[in-house]
Amino acid sequence: GFRSSASPLIIASLWDMFTPYANAKQMREGLPNGALMTWQGVGHTVGSADYDPEGIQACMARVTNYLLTGKLPPDGFTCHQTQYIKAVVKQ
Repeated sequence: GFRSSASPLIIASLWDMFTPYANAKQMREGLPNGALMTWQGVGHTVGSADYDPEGIQACMARVTNYLLTGKLPPDGFTCHQTQYIKAVVKQ
């Protein structure tokens, strides 16, 4: 196709209830020059997660590097959480 030379960074959260991870994998298959980077956390976007500042900062540093240089992180790279998510029980 006409966009076959594009090198997009596809970012997906493993636990995103609005955009299933399987969709990101399918998108990656359709963009042969792209790379899929996975956030191991919960939520729709990496930057909006407020429960793990250190893990998010490390992940967003790779995004910033891509935006500034165009260099993709390794395909399949996973940004790991550095903290556990604490469940909140509403009563």
